[in-house]
Amino acid sequence: MNGFQLRQTVTDIEDGWRVSHFCTTRLGISRKMLVSIKNHGDITRNGHHVNVHDVLCVGDRVHVFFPEETPAPDMVATEGELDILFEDDWLLVV
Repeated sequence: MNGFQLRQTVTDIEDGWRVSHFCTTRLGISRKMLVSIKNHGDITRNGHHVNVHDVLCVGDRVHVFFPEETPAPDMVATEGELDILFEDDWLLVV
């Protein structure tokens, strides 16, 4: 999979959570996006495919593979400058 990926390790607080709850609460993934990931991406736990109803344990490594996005056919790039308000390893605010 060549799309965006997220990796997180389950902590004591998330022990016993379902994969779906972990993804929406800890990773901030919307339910709509979670459906798209189920249909066109993948979620693994410790390298093995999981179902969103599976239960996680402390130390599990969750890896979410987002589906590749296809741009809308009428989307046109325009040249210009953007003001960057904030930037770190995970977020860019323009």
